[in-house]
Amino acid sequence: MPLPNLLIAGCQKCGTTWLHHCLNKSSHVFGSTPKELNYFNSKSYLQKQDAYEQVFAQAGKARWRMESTPHYFRLPEGKQDLAKRVYDLLGPETKIIVMLRDPVERYLSSYTHHMMQGRFEYTPLIDQATDQYRMLGLGDYASILHHWQRYFPKLGVFFYDDLERDPVRLTNDVMSFLNTENDIPDAEVSFRTNDKAQKQITLKNGQVWGTLPSLDPDLRMELSSYYRAEIRELSAMTGRSLAHWALPEHALNEPS
Repeated sequence: MPLPNLLIAGCQKCGTTWLHHCLNKSSHVFGSTPKELNYFNSKSYLQKQDAYEQVFAQAGKARWRMESTPHYFRLPEGKQDLAKRVYDLLGPETKIIVMLRDPVERYLSSYTHHMMQGRFEYTPLIDQATDQYRMLGLGDYASILHHWQRYFPKLGVFFYDDLERDPVRLTNDVMSFLNTENDIPDAEVSFRTNDKAQKQITLKNGQVWGTLPSLDPDLRMELSSYYRAEIRELSAMTGRSLAHWALPEHALNEPS
C-alpha cells in the first residue's frame, strides 16, 4: 500500500483547506478525504498504519498522494516530535508545504473558530491572550520552521497574503515547487473555504452573532509585540518582507 509523499503540514487558519482542495483539482494529485487525517498526532500512529495507507489505495497513477493536517506544524512536546515522525515513516524525499499568515490575524481567526465550536463564549471584542489550544504557540512560525527544516531543509513556505492577492499565481508557484505541470484551470482556483462571514448565522449551537469578533486594540498591540522577533526571523529565513505583519490596527490605515 502507498503512503503519502506530499503533506500540507500547517499552519492552522492559514489557507490550508483552500490549498488542499485546489491541488486536488490536478490530475497529478490525489488528496485524502477527509483532508485532515491527524495520523501523526496519535500516540499509537504506527499501529494504525494499515488504515492510513488504505486512504491512498485509490490514488492510482497520481504522482502526488497528499494529506493536509495543519496541526502537524508545531514544536515537539515531550516525546512527541511530529517532524521526526513524518521523516522516519515517509522519508526525506517527502514534499512538505506550509502556509503562513500574519500571526495576529491567525490568532483572531483561531479564537473565532473556537468560539464557533462553542469552546469559548461569544464576545464581539476579543481582549485576552491565551495559549489554550496552542493559539499563541502555533504562530511562532520561525521557531517551528527551524525545527522542521532539520528534517526537511527544502520545505516549501507559502503565504496567505498571496492567496488573497493572486490565487492563480500562488497555485502556479506551488505546482512549480512540486516540479509538476500545472493543469488546474485558472477559473477553478478562485473559491472560498471556511468563510466565517458565511457561517456567522449558522453556528452549530444555533447561536446568531450580530457581528464577527474583532481584536481589542490593546490586545493587538500586545500580540504584535509578542510576535515581533519571530516575524523578523521568519523574514530573514525566507527572504520575504513581512514588515506589514502584526502592525497595530491604526497603522494599517495610515498612508505609506
